[in-house]
Amino acid sequence: MQYHQRKGSAYFSKFHLLNMNTRIGLSYAYTKFDRSSIEVDYPDDSTLFVPNTLLTPFISLEYDNLDDAYFAKRGIKANVTARYHMDDKYKFRHNYFDLSYAFRAYISPWNGRFTIIPQIYGRIVGGDPDYFNLLVLAGGDYAERHFDAQLPFIGLTTVEYLGSEAAVARCDLRYNTFKNQYLTAMYNICLHWSNFDLQGLSDMFVPVAQGAGLKYSYDSPVGPISLTVHWANIYERHLFGAYFSFGYTF
Repeated sequence: MQYHQRKGSAYFSKFHLLNMNTRIGLSYAYTKFDRSSIEVDYPDDSTLFVPNTLLTPFISLEYDNLDDAYFAKRGIKANVTARYHMDDKYKFRHNYFDLSYAFRAYISPWNGRFTIIPQIYGRIVGGDPDYFNLLVLAGGDYAERHFDAQLPFIGLTTVEYLGSEAAVARCDLRYNTFKNQYLTAMYNICLHWSNFDLQGLSDMFVPVAQGAGLKYSYDSPVGPISLTVHWANIYERHLFGAYFSFGYTF
């Protein structure tokens, strides 16, 4: 799927004591899809892939006391973001409420080489979203890889839609094998797959998806270098793949 997007945002940010950060602002996004690139059938009157312009006030709260941004051994990172999307097509009279959340904890028993990383990610979109870019989307090793508020999901390198609400529970087991080298086993499961029926087929409803991966990482001076092999079971399909990354995430 190919698409073009113009985005911009302005916000006030305040860093408080106790590792809290607050952002309040307004964002703008115009999205246009190349329909010829979309490999799925959809009704002629569907608004799923029509161009759309959204004006979005938002507020975000984040707590972060990790001891390292990429290979933390202890600490918590959590955030909650509320958005209110106003649709220009309906003169801003058709609106969508959007709530996303994320939580990660790093636990290293006896401050050793082994680290347990339980995580949960989720998003709820109210107002019967008409556009693909407003749906709950998942895929990739980290959040917001392609779209705003995209949930991470190990086992997928592409974007899959989850409807208007979903949550992903995940746990990583990481071991510091030697100096700056790490080996991480990852597993995640989709706790709720919303019944968003794109083609009017009952078999589009899939209650659970799961994925797993094994990642080797090296903490280099110019950013982490990682190679991940992964598997996912989604829409009754078994998917296998690999992903290589080099450098910092920004």
